[in-house]
This record gives sequence, C-alpha cells and structure tokens, in this order.
Amino acid sequence: MKIDILLIDSATACACSSCFTPHLIEKGYIVDRRQEPYSSMESLKDPEREYSMVIVHETVLTHSLRLVRKIREQNSTIPIIVITYINRGPTDIDAIYRAGANDFVVKPACGPALLETTIRRYICPIGS
Repeated sequence: MKIDILLIDSATACACSSCFTPHLIEKGYIVDRRQEPYSSMESLKDPEREYSMVIVHETVLTHSLRLVRKIREQNSTIPIIVITYINRGPTDIDAIYRAGANDFVVKPACGPALLETTIRRYICPIGS
C-alpha cells in the first residue's frame, strides 16, 4: 500500500524543509509537497489523489492553525501533523490540538526520522 502525503510547506527558508521530502520518498512514501497553502486545499478535493495524511509546515503558528481548521472543515478524518518551532509552551500546544491537528513535531529537533515515527502513529507503515 502506497502512502500519499500532502506536505503543505511554505516555510522553505527553514533548513529542515529540504530534508523532509527526500527522506520520506526514500522510505517509500509519495509526497506531494506544495508551497502555497490555500491552493493546496484544492488538491484535497482532487478525486485522482487519495491522501493518507496532511503535514502542515508554516513559518507562523497562527497560519498553521488557520490552515488546520480549513482542512478539518473539508475532511474530518484525515490525520494532520503540524511542524512547529522549538520552545512552544502549553498554550500553543493546546491551540494546535484545538484547531484539529492530531499531532505536532518540534523543529529543528524533530528531523525526518522523528517525523516518520509520528506519521506511523496514524497510518500503517509501508510494507505492512
């Protein structure tokens, strides 16, 4: 079973952006990386794609939260992971969950391997 992930990644200046996609592709995931958040929403409606998960990586947390809420309006069941900055306090973490995200990973500490571990919590690993 191929796992198709929509990676909405407008934080392209962040060094971790360039490592997520190659790592996930190497591990056998299909990654549709899009930089423009709101046109990315249209891709969720594409009948040709069946995304297993959405990963949101924005430079500003409030933008991520707005995007997560919009995704939830369109799809109440798809797993959503938010990639966020280090040193987020309990208030921000609570806001991530209240917006509708299933989980989050903290950068730069997360790295691609931790992101993959988080993905596997919500979808079956490749080859199983």
